[in-house]
Amino acid sequence: MVSYNEVNGFWPSAGETLNVGQGYIAVSPTSSAAVTFTGALNNGAQSYTLYRTDSLVQKRGFNLVGNPYPSYLNWESATRTNVGPTMWYRSKDAGQYVFATYGAVSKIGTSLGGTPVTNFIPPMQAFWVRVSGAGSGTLAFNNTMRSHSATTNLMKAPSATKATQQVLRLQVSNGTNNDEAIILFNENATNGFDDYDSPKMTNANVAIPEIYTIVGNEKLVINGMTNVTPNEELPLGFTTGQSNSFSIKATQISNFDAGTRIFLRDNLLNVEQELTSASDYTFTSDVAATSSRFSVVFKSAGVTTGINNAATNITISKNNNNQIIVNCTGDINSEATVSVYNALGQKLQTKQIIETRTIIGTGFTSGVYVVTANNGGKSVTQKVTLN
Repeated sequence: MVSYNEVNGFWPSAGETLNVGQGYIAVSPTSSAAVTFTGALNNGAQSYTLYRTDSLVQKRGFNLVGNPYPSYLNWESATRTNVGPTMWYRSKDAGQYVFATYGAVSKIGTSLGGTPVTNFIPPMQAFWVRVSGAGSGTLAFNNTMRSHSATTNLMKAPSATKATQQVLRLQVSNGTNNDEAIILFNENATNGFDDYDSPKMTNANVAIPEIYTIVGNEKLVINGMTNVTPNEELPLGFTTGQSNSFSIKATQISNFDAGTRIFLRDNLLNVEQELTSASDYTFTSDVAATSSRFSVVFKSAGVTTGINNAATNITISKNNNNQIIVNCTGDINSEATVSVYNALGQKLQTKQIIETRTIIGTGFTSGVYVVTANNGGKSVTQKVTLN
């Protein structure tokens, strides 16, 4: 059994006595091992002093605490003094441990397991909180903040009442593991870092790709802003510890005005794709940590940008000779081109399109390539695997 010491920035092993309100992690050599402990059930008011050590490089101000009660605990009702409104705890998704996040002010949580995390912290669950400013903070609970719920999933209690704020929920996937970022608009939020924002807790796992937005020096999993600004780019950070093929999609688009369209822009390939519940943007990447490749753009009806949209008159494929084939129907612009990129995003070759069928077939080894064709102000991007 280990806990986390914020002042010293390390993980001491627990002694024979477990402290009320302290968060613990059970490190077991087997998945079926049980942790047995004894003691009286907690009841009534509980208060804990938390710390922020500015000399720490990592986890500055982060404290691992625990729900002291044998019941659900309403995080929105907790008394926080110099403690931020976000809480995080670890949950399994697709066999990997990920951080579940909930913001008490934004009233929204991540949903990597398929069900959004709510404000109800499961009984005796360990969770992370963050002291907001220099020095110490206080976290206090009492019986009015407790509740019970009939559920078979102790990590996610029934959903709280949905707010009417505008919400965009994005998910990145490598086909096995997923990560999430949430963008919301609320008239009470600001575009700077405030209580409507939730910092990103990185999984530090090369097998899990991650996305986030940025405000100042903070990487955010939940980004609360005042209102939608048409045609303004919002940078979307992306990290991966492994080369792979990935997809980004919108799993929730709620309460936006009619006519609002949301686009994902790939600045590396100079293309954009509209985000809908039925569309995924697929791409390849080597090991990367970038905040400049992708951005999200909100457009009102009739507003356009200089980036090309997907063209329906261009198809990309390969033939039996393992060559890349680009077919264009209709008029071909004098500046029409096709470009081929490797998994690092490096441009390998560009060729002008001068006829309906263009063949690119020299200089490529076996592997995955990204092909982008542009014609008449429109473009299409597709992944091609050469053997």
